[in-house]
Amino acid sequence: MPVSGNLGCDGLPGHYKSTLALEHARWILKDGGVVIRTDNEERTNPSLVSSLMSDLTWEQRGRMLHEEVSSVEGWQDRVTFWLKQAMDIIDYAPEDRAVLFHIVDSLTGRGTRGEEKAIKTEGHAEERGYSGSAMSIARFYKSLSYRGALYTLFHVQHAKPSLDQYAPADEKLVASGGHEPRFNSRYHFRVLRMESIDCQDYLGREMLVRCVRSSLGTDKRNLAVRIIWWYEWRHMPVYDTLPGGEDGQVIYAMKKAEGTMTPDEAIDWWNSVNPHIPRQLAEQLAGEMHVFEWQEWTAALTTKTAELSELNGSSEKLSAAKTKQIKALEKELEDLDKSRPSAEIIAPLTEPRKVQITKFDWDYSIGWIFADELDNGYKKGLEDFLSEDRGFPGLSRTDCNKGQIKCLEVFGDKNKHSFTEFGAAVRENPDALKRVKALLGLEHRVHYRDTPSRSGTDGGKAPKEKKKK
Repeated sequence: MPVSGNLGCDGLPGHYKSTLALEHARWILKDGGVVIRTDNEERTNPSLVSSLMSDLTWEQRGRMLHEEVSSVEGWQDRVTFWLKQAMDIIDYAPEDRAVLFHIVDSLTGRGTRGEEKAIKTEGHAEERGYSGSAMSIARFYKSLSYRGALYTLFHVQHAKPSLDQYAPADEKLVASGGHEPRFNSRYHFRVLRMESIDCQDYLGREMLVRCVRSSLGTDKRNLAVRIIWWYEWRHMPVYDTLPGGEDGQVIYAMKKAEGTMTPDEAIDWWNSVNPHIPRQLAEQLAGEMHVFEWQEWTAALTTKTAELSELNGSSEKLSAAKTKQIKALEKELEDLDKSRPSAEIIAPLTEPRKVQITKFDWDYSIGWIFADELDNGYKKGLEDFLSEDRGFPGLSRTDCNKGQIKCLEVFGDKNKHSFTEFGAAVRENPDALKRVKALLGLEHRVHYRDTPSRSGTDGGKAPKEKKKK
């Protein structure tokens, strides 16, 4: 995924556009980046965000910022602001910078300030007239220039059926906000909601993601992916919310239970519930239960104990310097023991409640690609997929229902397996994964190679080395 440029997606209402944008954000957070999500619809669903991000650490989730605007000019102001922040650190050393990933959801969720002013003045919207939103968005995107900054803008557009009955296949849907965002994107997806999934372990939907625009490789390709969710029981904290906090923040009044918890019990419980409650509440709980104090103390104790064990276990004769170092570590351990946090933690009052866990099943996508090639691939493509030296011999769809595939090499048997099982088995096998990338053409694309890029080095301002004569 590019770390400098525009990306985007569009689709009909309720077709998981925002969910796909959040999945991109999850990848960035796991890789150490920073995410800003600008909501231009005033209907952020915190439970959706928490259910998708539940596998991230506390530190990773802390690098995601939510902000709300209520006009086209509002999100343009925020894009300009955050792009300037990225440009200001373009000359910093690579280890002192982070990728900035900015989601705008959505471009036309609200109108322009001019339209809002007209409604306030007249009391109603104009009956007819061309909206200024598309023109404003087009001019804004034409003016965007990143110049190597580690800034990626991901936009979400709503789509509706085209009124042109003779429109080409890719133009059957028209994205609000015009074509300029898609034209200026490194890649642009169209998301289509497909079949429902209803089984004993989870619920979900199958989605078809179509790449309608790509400057990085072949476009007009489809990929099926499943988004699945299930519910798990958690002992959630019981609290009251009170107004009157600083900067309009809510005050959380925690309710206490009888009895106490051990530090390990407190940390385990806090880790299980903090993804599913407001961050301010989670921080308050961590403070009252000394979670961060215990984590820091345990980490320091583990580090110092390991250093002391390494020095004492050395077979070399102890020098005066090493003896002094050992005494210093023993003194630090004594001080750590004296600074041990309180071991009696008052237990919060809890109640059992179900929380939602959501994930994208990309393993299913790997199996779907192979099955699609077997069902619809060209003869030359099939030869590559079934080749003994390049592909997967024994790959078959014979007697398989939808969502199943056979592969003797991967599974060691001729039984039918699900796309997800096939994808997981391939992904966990380095040799098989390498062949998958080769078959899909990923290994030989310039943008896929692990080569230093301008945005990942020095901002492009380092002097060029002169060629030797």
